[in-house]
Amino acid sequence: MNNFSLFSLPYWPSIAIAIAFFVFVDFLLVNIGKIILKKIAKKNEGFAILYPTVFAAYKALIFLFAVYIFLHSVLGISASGLLAGIGVSGLTIGVGAQGYIKDLFAGATILVRQNFKLGDYITVKNLVSGNIEKITLQYTKLRGDDGTAHFINNSEMTIVSKKAD
Repeated sequence: MNNFSLFSLPYWPSIAIAIAFFVFVDFLLVNIGKIILKKIAKKNEGFAILYPTVFAAYKALIFLFAVYIFLHSVLGISASGLLAGIGVSGLTIGVGAQGYIKDLFAGATILVRQNFKLGDYITVKNLVSGNIEKITLQYTKLRGDDGTAHFINNSEMTIVSKKAD
């Protein structure tokens, strides 16, 4: 029979030390990741736009990993049920937001590859032409010859023609 209780006084010092250790490791890994990601962002202008999103996801993964290790090793709690629940939730959200996620990945690809950039004149699917005013993870904004603003989801940017520089 396991008589473990968080409210038992003998466990608090070891729990406090474990928390301090995990906070330190979390801080260390986050800062190492920050340095590496900033160096990548300096070399690639497209990644610089993605940097805040990638860094936030990196921090969340480090934090979740630290919580999992803490629950499992220090408190002796099996987190497999929690991980299964997170997996099912992620799958549900992924299916529901499939179009949005498709746009995000297409936007990330556009930003990293830099096949076209702000100011370029492009034609999308022989339907819409204009100068690129804005590129985000979700959409690209073109300004047509007649002054019309066109907002095109990045997942729809499958056939793009660009005039030579």
